[in-house]
Amino acid sequence: MVQHVRTLADVLGGNCVAALTFDDPKAANEVLASLRFERIIQDAVVSDHTGKNFAAYNHDGQATVPLPPEVGAEPGHRFETDGTLQIVAPIYDNNERIGTVVLKAGMTQVTARFHQQLLTALVVLLGSIMLSFVFSSILQKFVSVPIMKLAATAEHISANHDFSIRVERVANDEIGSLYTAFNRMLDQIESSAVELKRSHDDLELRVEDRTSRLSEANETLSHEVVERKKAENELRELQARSIESARRAGMAEIATSVLHNVGNVLNSVNVAAALIRDKLKSSGVADLKNATELLSQHLEDVGEFISSHRQGKQLPRFLIQLSQKMSADEVLIGMEIKTLTENIEHIKGIVSLQQSYAGISGMIEQLSLAELVEDAVKINSQSISRHKIELVREFEDLPPLQTEKQKVLQILVNLISNAKYAIAAVEQSSRRITLRVSRAATDRVCVEVIDNGIGIPPENVTRIFSHGFTTRRDGHGFGLHSAANLARELGGALTARSAGLGQGAAFTLELPFKTGRASTTGNN
Repeated sequence: MVQHVRTLADVLGGNCVAALTFDDPKAANEVLASLRFERIIQDAVVSDHTGKNFAAYNHDGQATVPLPPEVGAEPGHRFETDGTLQIVAPIYDNNERIGTVVLKAGMTQVTARFHQQLLTALVVLLGSIMLSFVFSSILQKFVSVPIMKLAATAEHISANHDFSIRVERVANDEIGSLYTAFNRMLDQIESSAVELKRSHDDLELRVEDRTSRLSEANETLSHEVVERKKAENELRELQARSIESARRAGMAEIATSVLHNVGNVLNSVNVAAALIRDKLKSSGVADLKNATELLSQHLEDVGEFISSHRQGKQLPRFLIQLSQKMSADEVLIGMEIKTLTENIEHIKGIVSLQQSYAGISGMIEQLSLAELVEDAVKINSQSISRHKIELVREFEDLPPLQTEKQKVLQILVNLISNAKYAIAAVEQSSRRITLRVSRAATDRVCVEVIDNGIGIPPENVTRIFSHGFTTRRDGHGFGLHSAANLARELGGALTARSAGLGQGAAFTLELPFKTGRASTTGNN
């Protein structure tokens, strides 16, 4: 608008050169009269070189009130307090300033366009907010509610240790797959617990029965020899079943770690869903609706309403503040939805990882030991993060080796889980677990799990691998015993060392270092 009015002033000044030169006010007034076709021009004045008004124009045809003389004023523009634009342009003749033209233009068109664009922006903003609300409502129905239901079920199972509860699948999407995987995991845990108890009871009965028979067999030497051989065979069978039971207990340990991991992530999902719900409840949609209704009531006199009415003067600032608040809420909701999606993906990854190892037994594969350690970390990742434990990785670059993936993973999950509990049992600012992969000899590799936790008394350094031995109130004493048996089955060994209580502990798993093509020694 400034450019347009300045161009008009330059044209009028050029057309008034002759009138000023020959002192012809009538001709100058005729030149200014052409401004009647420019509706935005309210007043115009041409003054001579002394600053005296030479000709004037008013768009209403009324007696013109002379504008202030602009003697020697610099060319330019300014916006007056009455909401008008004033342009000052000098008139030159042969590089000599012979006068000045001053134009006063109204801002009605600019104000109308501003109101139109403001209304359009409000409509677009309202539409986007309603779309976000609809999307959030749909997301809450299909994601938040099922996940919160799953979280409540997991919390109930964790509190009551009732693994017979199942969640009903409500859809065939990713949440439905999560429900199915959750139920399968509970099936495995329940089956392992029942089998473990049955094996333990059966073992006690058989040992008691065999002891009684051996006592009776002492009556005669020949009968004693026969019965002892028979008892030895029975004992080997029972030991094999005990090892199998311990292996199942180890699988239950992995499943429990996965369950705790999923439960922690579900708590984060629940928090994010609640925050989104609260933000939607406290959004400014209602305030925006009231402001829009107030504006629609004054569409005919919106300019006067905004410039003179008490509520109208506050309306633009209110809309700007409301827009900033809603934009900030929109960003926060977007971030929470992103966090929600990442947590769901994390749950799917944990469940998929557990499923990839479930049921694999006796399969010798060529694999990276460092990657296997990372898989064990993932299963315990949420508990490690919750206890704020720092992980230090010291991995030597080793070629792939041949071993049974499922057995090695079971050992590593147990060691990392025990290290986590040992650290959580003491109050200290620095909580750290060091994972070290290295070559112990030309034909052996080792994995070390080192913690700065509660430590092990000297008298318990070897006893901790005994069946049923535990120092935890909720422990069952099968984890380390099972891990030591699995290490021997793999042709390796599991050892522990500690400087004493409060000095931390280190567990070392040694494995044969075999490379080459993988082969199968068992069944899936």
